[in-house]
Amino acid sequence: MGQDIRRLINFAYPTTPNDVREILAMEQFLDGLHDSEIRLKIKQARPADLNDAVQMAVELEAFYRAEKRHTEGIVRATKDVKSINRASYPSPLEKAIRTIQESVTNLEKEIRDMKRAQFQNRENKGKRKCFKCGSPDHLQRSCPRSNQGMAGQNKKKRRQFWRNRNKGKPNSENDSKDQAPSSEGQSVEGHCKSIHEPGIDVNAFINGFQANLLIDTGATVSLVSNVVYGNISASSKTSVSPVDANILSTNGTPLKVIGKTKLDIKIDNKEWCQEAIIADLNVDGILGMDFLRANDCIINIQRGIITILNEEHRINFEGLRGCYRVTVAETVPLPPASEVIVPGLLCKSEDGCLPAKSGIIEPSEKFLTSSFGCLARTLVRSSESIPLRVMNLSSETKILYPGTEVGKFTPITEVHSLPDLSAVSEASDSNDVPRHLQDIFLRCTTSLDDSDKEKAK
Repeated sequence: MGQDIRRLINFAYPTTPNDVREILAMEQFLDGLHDSEIRLKIKQARPADLNDAVQMAVELEAFYRAEKRHTEGIVRATKDVKSINRASYPSPLEKAIRTIQESVTNLEKEIRDMKRAQFQNRENKGKRKCFKCGSPDHLQRSCPRSNQGMAGQNKKKRRQFWRNRNKGKPNSENDSKDQAPSSEGQSVEGHCKSIHEPGIDVNAFINGFQANLLIDTGATVSLVSNVVYGNISASSKTSVSPVDANILSTNGTPLKVIGKTKLDIKIDNKEWCQEAIIADLNVDGILGMDFLRANDCIINIQRGIITILNEEHRINFEGLRGCYRVTVAETVPLPPASEVIVPGLLCKSEDGCLPAKSGIIEPSEKFLTSSFGCLARTLVRSSESIPLRVMNLSSETKILYPGTEVGKFTPITEVHSLPDLSAVSEASDSNDVPRHLQDIFLRCTTSLDDSDKEKAK
């Protein structure tokens, strides 16, 4: 080691005086000795140069080796006891480090187990089903069996009647005649919902004929559909008197009114005599404010009952909503900052029907406020399987699971045609400036001559 240090010192300091190089080499040599006792004794001897220091180190090392040979067993036993004691009695710092390492290991194991269990639950979850009937097409809140006692032959006939009527199919000779334009989806001096819209109704019998009466607090009078009135037996009917006042809908359009009559309305075991107006409606009948006030009616939405003269009766939340729910059909990962076409499902209505017309898909408020992404507005045909354009704007991969509600489907009720552009095209074929561009053409060509104006055209 001494010779190597001397050679390196000569390379590092070639122009330094010899005495300085000797001092530097000797200091580096002493710093390189591992045994502190040998290093201390050499420094106490104050060697003159590197050779003296190397010689002293060799002598001391030989001396210690000879001494160690005589006392090797004792020294070894002492060293073994010390090592055993250190292993048996670790220091507080070692205990703390070991405890922290064990805690970190346990936490990592728990996190791995939780992730594995969560992933397995998602895989085993599959497609959600209705808890009431077990159907995978809808959930319990949309189950058609949730309102018991409402199914019947009369109800099916009425729904088929209105479905055919909305599609433009006549059900009888009377239906093929002129109908009032204000009869569909309108109300009487307030807010009247059609049978295809959400509302609160009660099961009743009108002169012995089963019907669903809409409870409408926005209607000032009670009404009955001309279809329901026509199905009442002739022996149960009373005389029909004319109505002098106009019955208006919410938009101010008058309804087609036949007249007014008195009806026997039976709900459960109670019966009332109520004057009602016969009109062209899309519902069986409407219980207006005249009936609700006269009989001290109280509607309890939470319990789903209506109290009529201190008697409780069950009410139903019936009808299709103006828009249909749209859910994800299968598990789809959404890569970050990308748009994906996702297979979707158009949920059926409570009577198991899909909309007959095309519609627009729009994102739901719940999906917009979530962190999954954005749903593009799309015009699609009415079908159980529809495509969805979903964009993930975040920097992380998002996963959409089956049954996740992402938007709503609104049927198209009116189509507007574009204005006729034939006049503009004809004007463009000739040299004349179109009418809607004449003003800007005159203002831009005031300082041009005739040839430049022709070029500008």
